[in-house]
Amino acid sequence: MAKIEEQVSNKQILATDYITGNPKQTDMYLKTSTISLQLPLDSSEAVLVKNLVLSCDPYMRGTKRTDRNNLFYSFSPDSSLYVYDKD
Repeated sequence: MAKIEEQVSNKQILATDYITGNPKQTDMYLKTSTISLQLPLDSSEAVLVKNLVLSCDPYMRGTKRTDRNNLFYSFSPDSSLYVYDKD
């Protein structure tokens, strides 16, 4: 029997550039793509999680800065944030 791979719509809110001052709606855009819900076959402990709520907290402001001397991990505009947790 063939395995059926489910595809779903995935929405991301991305920054157009590094944000300075108060963020405006024009500083961000919505990107929609299609992703597969298939988990890796070689992992018996893999979990698929669906976010129900999007919340941006003050920590996020520090991660979207060009200043390389800040205390926060920095990531580029036009990219999503990936979180990997072993525990």
